[in-house]
Amino acid sequence: MKLKDFIRESLVEIAFGVHQAKVAAKDLVAISPGHLNGQIVQEKIYVDFDVAVTVNEVRETDKEGKLGIQAQIEVLGNKLGGELGGGGAVSQSSSTQTASRVVFKVPVYLNSHFRNDAGFDKEVKFMEELSNRTNK
Repeated sequence: MKLKDFIRESLVEIAFGVHQAKVAAKDLVAISPGHLNGQIVQEKIYVDFDVAVTVNEVRETDKEGKLGIQAQIEVLGNKLGGELGGGGAVSQSSSTQTASRVVFKVPVYLNSHFRNDAGFDKEVKFMEELSNRTNK
């Protein structure tokens, strides 16, 4: 899974989960209220991400001296893999594994939204254009 997809899905699931809990518990408790006792309530929280990325690279040389490289990237338990080079029986191989962490936080206002915000429509259009350029 790409990191951008993981971030998007995580934040959307959190938002939907909080909203569903807010509606389900409305008679019991005020979960992430926009207003409480006539007062506006706006609280910022942070969603912390700590993502592990592991890259495993295997170099193989066959009997004929052809070099093949196989690389695997593991992100949060998902694997992407590929193989380059010739086939044939393997006579030598070496492997390297590199682990990295990406740590960051995203500010979220759970009781706020972008409904009726004309500026947000511009942001949506910009992201669509950017996505189209990078996916070519």
